[in-house]
Amino acid sequence: MAQTTTASLKANAAASSRIVSRELRIAWGRDGDDWPTDWATQSTDETTRLLDVSIDRRLDMLSALGQGAGPVAQMRLTLVESIQKKAGFCAHVVERLGLRQVQVLAERAEDVGQDPNHRESYDLATARAVAAMPTLVEYLLPLVRIGGLVIMQKGESAQLEALKSEKVIQRLGGKIRVILPVELPGVADERYLVVLEKVARTSAEYPRRTGLPAKQPLE
Repeated sequence: MAQTTTASLKANAAASSRIVSRELRIAWGRDGDDWPTDWATQSTDETTRLLDVSIDRRLDMLSALGQGAGPVAQMRLTLVESIQKKAGFCAHVVERLGLRQVQVLAERAEDVGQDPNHRESYDLATARAVAAMPTLVEYLLPLVRIGGLVIMQKGESAQLEALKSEKVIQRLGGKIRVILPVELPGVADERYLVVLEKVARTSAEYPRRTGLPAKQPLE
């Protein structure tokens, strides 16, 4: 009986979240029926299950407007978005859905990486293909604890990018654990999840000051 009640509560909560989410999308000027699917989150969650990794504290870097960061009931989640309008949208959704364990930071990735409240404190840090891999690695690896994971979404050049970035990954305390292909509904292009493991502490000089990781990627 208890299992049935729990399942019903979860189903009702999920339905309510979808309704609220659609209302918010329309209110923010987007068609509620034409919204990006959260395939990246689903793939990331499946990856952590395949690797048998327990996630308590997760950070999602440069979260795309409208793409949620996935199930958060069992973890503490931080969303980092430097663009104020996007961060404001994320914060509004978090407040509306009552997600007390979710924090939204309207800050630059470089600043968050040097903040002692966030540096080397996450089990998992994720990012979509928003920058070259050396730049993403400099953003993400400083935020992950030793033993934690970084998961980056990349296109068909993922394996070549990872190979070229291997020295940078090692310099920042990581190693390539696995590169997994991802099938996207309705998308013919190849997509991959590049999974890194943090094996050593990142030097205090990284990430460098604002703008440098993107303008002058490490080699």
